[in-house]
Amino acid sequence: MTEDSISKTKTTPSRNAKSRSTRAREPVKTDRRGAGEREHPALDDALRYAKEGHRVFPLLGIKKVPAWKGWIEKATTDPKIIRQWAEEYRRKYLGTDCNFGMVTGEGYVVIDVDDLAAIPKLKAMGLSLPSTRTHATPREGGGLQFIYKLPRGYEIHSSASVVVKGVDIKGWHSFAVLPGSMHTKTHGRYTIKNDVPVADLPEAWLKKLAERKRRKPTTTRPGNVPEGERNDFLFRLGAKLRHAGLDQDEIEAALLVRNSQFDAPLAEREVHRIAESDARYDTPADIQAALNSDLPKVMLPGNNRPLAEVAEDFGKYLRDQPIFLRNREAVMLDHHDATRISAQCFRSLVARHVVCLRQRQMMNGLVTVTHSLSKDESEGVLAAPQFWEQLRPLTCVNTCKLPVRRENGNIELPPDGYDEKTAMLTIVKVRFDERISFKRGRQALDDLFGEFEFTSETSRAVAVAALIGMFAKGIIPQGTQRPVFIFDKNAEGAGATTLARCVVGPVCGPLKVDPIPEDNDEMRKKLTAVLREGRVSLVFDNAKNMVIGGSAIESLTSTAWWTDRILGSTQTVSYPNNVLVIFTVNGAMVTSDMRRRSLISETHQSWERPEDRVFKRPINDAVMETLRPQILAACWAMVRHWDQKGRPKPSRSHSAFPEWAEIVGGIVETAGFACPFTPQQVGKDPDEDAEAMRTLVDAMEHEERYSFKQLIPMCGTLGIFEHLIHDDKKMNLVGNIFKRFYNRPVGDALFMFEGKFHQKRYWVIKKDGAKGGGLASSKKRKYTRE
Repeated sequence: MTEDSISKTKTTPSRNAKSRSTRAREPVKTDRRGAGEREHPALDDALRYAKEGHRVFPLLGIKKVPAWKGWIEKATTDPKIIRQWAEEYRRKYLGTDCNFGMVTGEGYVVIDVDDLAAIPKLKAMGLSLPSTRTHATPREGGGLQFIYKLPRGYEIHSSASVVVKGVDIKGWHSFAVLPGSMHTKTHGRYTIKNDVPVADLPEAWLKKLAERKRRKPTTTRPGNVPEGERNDFLFRLGAKLRHAGLDQDEIEAALLVRNSQFDAPLAEREVHRIAESDARYDTPADIQAALNSDLPKVMLPGNNRPLAEVAEDFGKYLRDQPIFLRNREAVMLDHHDATRISAQCFRSLVARHVVCLRQRQMMNGLVTVTHSLSKDESEGVLAAPQFWEQLRPLTCVNTCKLPVRRENGNIELPPDGYDEKTAMLTIVKVRFDERISFKRGRQALDDLFGEFEFTSETSRAVAVAALIGMFAKGIIPQGTQRPVFIFDKNAEGAGATTLARCVVGPVCGPLKVDPIPEDNDEMRKKLTAVLREGRVSLVFDNAKNMVIGGSAIESLTSTAWWTDRILGSTQTVSYPNNVLVIFTVNGAMVTSDMRRRSLISETHQSWERPEDRVFKRPINDAVMETLRPQILAACWAMVRHWDQKGRPKPSRSHSAFPEWAEIVGGIVETAGFACPFTPQQVGKDPDEDAEAMRTLVDAMEHEERYSFKQLIPMCGTLGIFEHLIHDDKKMNLVGNIFKRFYNRPVGDALFMFEGKFHQKRYWVIKKDGAKGGGLASSKKRKYTRE
């Protein structure tokens, strides 16, 4: 096959081999073609038919179009030439395989039945189809091709639906697609349905087809153009091809293919003149610039080129751009943040860095043109693992240097830019003094938290632990469970929201608060969205008169990977749990499980009216931006001090998050603050169940036996467990709460029960046998929280 045998594609990037992922899926044959050569079914059948005396030639990919002009003359039975054609085509068209066709009319005729319902009609007309070599067409609904021998001296011309609708005759100067070839639309392969010797064409068919006279076409059906309009038709087609960037030789090759389909073709010299005339026009500047560009070129999907290969190519060429892989999604930098890349955004991104090409069928001629990536193709590439494998993974984007722990155990500040070991990207927006002394650092933290009226030193230590936990997240092992922080206050104006800003602002910048979801399902959706975005902080502000807890937020504190179902689908996703959750509350209650997974810092408002409280240094987002360098420097001084002291552990740890507690608690306590995990006295019980049980126990008589049915009305009177006792489906949950407090001190009494089911009886043993009967006042009582 010569250089001009197949329509040229000068702008196609060369590929010496297919991708490893695609090669691994291709079957290997070692029969007639040599060891390790890839399977090519169409070539196998082409060699067989050539051996039987049928002249064969290649088709353009999976199209039913000859690969070059003059295909009738160049068709051959030489197996060496046929193999050479297949190999050259594979190299020329990016490793794709061609179909093969055989010339008809030279001693053979093919009766192509596209509609199997036409066979009974043929029999009714006396045109039976006796057994012969038969091909099965993989079209929708199926089809058959019957091959028959022609007697010497007979010539039958091709026709479509002349005998009966749905039956085409492939005769003189026509061709049939050979078995092993792939169908254009269904991508199924042509097969041999009846592998028997070719029979003679029945006499009835010979008489019917030999007597048929060719009629002059009266309509412009596909494949035909009325005489007088052919020159204009080919000129307009050539102009379109020139606009797509083809040169004169390529235009002429395509026009000759189209011209051969006319009932009355033009002379080849006339087609040459038309192509020459079209080539005089300039290719549009943008098309020509793309073709001449030094940008890498990618052939888009189609013509046996799978999307997986295209996705891998895009990943290779875009890898050096600010594109990363986070949570199995492609993201790109946008103002010091990484946002998901939409399909439309990806199309624009590709257009700036890659020239896309496509092999298109233009009036039955296959040509290579510049083309934009479609939206569906863009979505397919973004979801392809082959694209992900080429991108750099990303855990988070930091606007300041945050310490990391290396594989050898050393703690250090990473350099600016992307850090391959931790997959962290540092775009320094705020720089700080990395050599500040421990004494100055401790003074800076004292100044930061100095105006808050903490109820205890433990509450102050909890606030410092939240800040250090944000700053030192890179030295905490991946998958470590971490607490939820609850910043409680006794009244408005105590500074809980400002305290959250002091914790989040130094690391993340301006404080972003989120509304508290109304129910557990909404909370789960919120957590999934936040983790998908890769956020490192989530602040729920000003929770009032509500219960903090539920399966969603409680599950978050007990898992290293968050798993949820995508809204509106059955697909589940998993994201690493790297977010710090803060609640600022006023009068809210906390479930028992949530209390165990939380650290509480309580601030106090001693002024009669909140507006009378005046901070010497109001801390808003603008002020925090100016304070960030000195606070970050102070945090780094705390970490260095702890490291230099041998990384001591805190005086006590925490059972719910021991690894986090050892690191963060050790840094905080080594800096001279109190242990954040020391039990502390708070003004009210944040555990809703414990508070309700105290109220119930205070109202129960000493050692008097109560049934479950007697306690439920009592709960209603006391105003406790109201979200459970009025719902029959949730009534059993009250019994579960009673079971949890069995044989446990509740206030000044011991809660007991015995028996099973309806025979179960509950009672309390009060200190010194004190009588009950009054409403509980535990909200005023100090208590020790373990």
